[in-house]
Amino acid sequence: MKAKMLGILTMCAMTSLLAAVIVSYMELRMIQNDSIEDNMKMYLDQITKNTDEAYYDMISIVNYMGPGGLIGNVTDSYLDAVDNFDRFVEQRSLRQELLGLGYVNTKLVGATYYDKEEKKELISGMNVRTLDGRQNALPKVVKCAGNVMQAAHASFLGSSEKTVFSVMREVVFGNGKKLEIYTEIEADMKTPEEINKEGHLYTYIQTDERGVAQYSVNPVIIQGQKLFSASLSKGEYEVQTREGYKIMAYRSQMGYINAVALPDNIYHKKSNQWRMKMTLIIVVTFLIFSMSVLYLYRMICRPLSQFRRQMVQIGDGALQAVHEESDIAEFDSLMREVEQMKRQIENLISNMVEKEKSIQKIEFEKLLYQINPHFLLNTLNSIQWMAQMSHQREISEFVQRLKKLLSYNLAKKAARQRCGWSWRL
Repeated sequence: MKAKMLGILTMCAMTSLLAAVIVSYMELRMIQNDSIEDNMKMYLDQITKNTDEAYYDMISIVNYMGPGGLIGNVTDSYLDAVDNFDRFVEQRSLRQELLGLGYVNTKLVGATYYDKEEKKELISGMNVRTLDGRQNALPKVVKCAGNVMQAAHASFLGSSEKTVFSVMREVVFGNGKKLEIYTEIEADMKTPEEINKEGHLYTYIQTDERGVAQYSVNPVIIQGQKLFSASLSKGEYEVQTREGYKIMAYRSQMGYINAVALPDNIYHKKSNQWRMKMTLIIVVTFLIFSMSVLYLYRMICRPLSQFRRQMVQIGDGALQAVHEESDIAEFDSLMREVEQMKRQIENLISNMVEKEKSIQKIEFEKLLYQINPHFLLNTLNSIQWMAQMSHQREISEFVQRLKKLLSYNLAKKAARQRCGWSWRL
């Protein structure tokens, strides 16, 4: 029994420990890896990092192309050239400089100068598509130091299927020529696989400094819709539920806001799945514990109850054999000893009854021996004398007749005894 109990308790302890480890692991995994909010935050951080890098790279390119920049100096020389040969040489140098930008930044889609007065590019044929002036109507997210950072949009310089970020700046060169510098870098908004292992359908939203959506691939969030308050500080997050989507926003250090949205039902589904798993583990652990308790009850309490009933029955005088075998050797041995004790008690009671009967028989025979005819005759004489002393005539006469009857019977018995003796002689 000791070994069984130790085994059961060890099993319960190991099961509880295993359940605690599983629950802790699941909770840790949810907190660190599978938390929807954490995944959204990591995805948002990655997008904002890529977007900031794209804007900073384009600002650097615009600086190179502006007056006083490496490429801007070549542009000044081209604009200052008088004869056709010099213009040809300077144009070739400018083309080479612009083409070299693509080697420096492989994500660069294109960079060009646009002449608003003549409504054409300064150097044509540098990109897949020719700029046509529509870039001025693009939604803006931040304007700083003359740089206009525009929201994500379809490319104007490359394939229209590409989504790009762009920066535009209006500059004036040494000869008074006003040009617009326009650059595009491919937007990297893909969800990393290590972040989105579940394959959730995240949608990207970009807003300006006021929190107004300027780009959205979400089916219910449209451009121009006010989403977030202007009070959201740089480097801070905000989560809200709108139009059936859980939206998390982050304000970049540059001032614009990036946001990712996930259907609210998926968000709650993940939480509900985690709660269901936790509940299932708790229920299974409770069932195992309950089965262990039930088994311990059947193994210990039932034999103890049987032992208690046996003691009560013995106390009530019921000594019949009612032993039931159990799976515990200790209890079976104890119950066999109880049955042996019951047999011993029964034998002791039987012996005491027989002894009491023998004593009663001896006492009866002794009493019979003491009560002989002469004793009876003397007793009747005493009664008659007491009746005469008390003047009880009826009693005295009644006792007198009993004495005569007894004397007659004694004489008759003695005569028979003498005849018997004579006959035997």
